[in-house]
Amino acid sequence: MFSMTAAHKSLPIPTYVKVTNLNNGRHVIVRVNDRGPFHDNRLIDLSYAAATKLGYDKQGTAPVRIEAIDPVAWNRSKLASTPIARQLTPMVTAPAVNASQALASAAVLAPGEQIFLQVGAFASFDSALRLKQHLQSLTHEPVMVTLDQQRTPNLHKVQVGPVGDMTVAQQVRELISINGLGSALILELPKL
Repeated sequence: MFSMTAAHKSLPIPTYVKVTNLNNGRHVIVRVNDRGPFHDNRLIDLSYAAATKLGYDKQGTAPVRIEAIDPVAWNRSKLASTPIARQLTPMVTAPAVNASQALASAAVLAPGEQIFLQVGAFASFDSALRLKQHLQSLTHEPVMVTLDQQRTPNLHKVQVGPVGDMTVAQQVRELISINGLGSALILELPKL
């Protein structure tokens, strides 16, 4: 109800769409995560949060235009125009930190530990593999799928790393977030 989500009859789940209120020109980007709409005369059902942003939460319906969005291409175009893009891309592909940053981040790690970022966990190996391939092309860092049999049987964890230090880990985490892949968990794991 309070997320930027929508229900649609035929779009793949998940799909991102830009919905524009034709009465006032306001628009939002929502994630289609459900089937619907639940009334025959509607194209799409929006969450309360999305309807509020479009300005028709009080009346219930409004004429809208729906445009499908490729989130990777959209994020890439938005990212390319921001100062953070110029900072992130070179540092993720070729980490460059000064000596004081390297010492500060090295001091945080215990001897014999490595830094990984856990981006997802799936029951399906195929889903984990798809995310792995996407992350490899996005981050240019090593990505692995591990099988956790001890805590949760058949849980396939997708992890980026090991990465060089905590500075690089934070930059990769930001890149993952900007590209709509959620908030990665930074892990300090013992070397195998």
